[in-house]
Amino acid sequence: MRLFNLSIRTVFLLVVLVFIQLGLWFGEGGWIDAMQKRGNLAEVERKLFEDEQLLLKLGAEVKDLKEGSKSIEERARFEHGMIERDEIFFQLTH
Repeated sequence: MRLFNLSIRTVFLLVVLVFIQLGLWFGEGGWIDAMQKRGNLAEVERKLFEDEQLLLKLGAEVKDLKEGSKSIEERARFEHGMIERDEIFFQLTH
């Protein structure tokens, strides 16, 4: 009878251990969920970097537009083709 009780306890403890492991692996905040969130974080960081670069570029354009008419003239020439017949237009990028 004592051997049978030990087996039931062992089986019970193994079942409890399996349920705990299932929660740790597949539950919210578990290992798989953490790996998915880590992947999502990398994607968000990449998108944030791209947005920061775009923001810096737009900030530079705003600064150029505020400083004078040369940037407005350059934009008109480049985007709308406002170049005279005998004129050569060079656009320098940095």
